[in-house]
Amino acid sequence: MKYRLKRIVKRILRGAPEPPPPPRPPYSGELHRFEYQNALQHFSIDPGERVLDVGCGQGAWLAQWAASGVGDVIGVDGAYIKTD
Repeated sequence: MKYRLKRIVKRILRGAPEPPPPPRPPYSGELHRFEYQNALQHFSIDPGERVLDVGCGQGAWLAQWAASGVGDVIGVDGAYIKTD
């Protein structure tokens, strides 16, 4: 830790930018299924009702809601999300 802190201070004093952190691995479908099961305990959404997911990404949660029999699922997110 001390060595890393010294390196960071040296970079700042030299004006060199801090390197970006390594990319995080993407969420797995299994994690979404686990979180979905936990969410079911907190929300009471019956079959035939509607779900609006704002910030849905590629729709992993929407797929879980649709599979559980929710009537309409709608997802909204930015143009930066890849939909293929």
